[in-house]
Amino acid sequence: MGDCNGFGLTYEDGLADGDFLGAQSMLEVRRAFKATKWGRRYLYCLWLSLLLIVGLGVWLGPNPVLNVGAGYLAFMFVRELITLGRTFELHRLRASSLPNLPA
Repeated sequence: MGDCNGFGLTYEDGLADGDFLGAQSMLEVRRAFKATKWGRRYLYCLWLSLLLIVGLGVWLGPNPVLNVGAGYLAFMFVRELITLGRTFELHRLRASSLPNLPA
């Protein structure tokens, strides 16, 4: 599940880098996601995946809190690994857009 979400964001050309770079809060990041088709799909898949993880964690084992925590960590770890290249790209864009300050 995490790989599908990560690949969807990685291959979306329409994500507005400027919106992400200018975001000052999580609501602005969410707004930037909702501005594109893949961003909206990502948000829907994220919530669906998390509901599935909670449901399976409660249903499958004797320790639902541990199951849900392990499922969530695995999901987010895979997603972060896949989107890491895009994150570095945004950092490079931010660094290149900052004015050169005198030393």
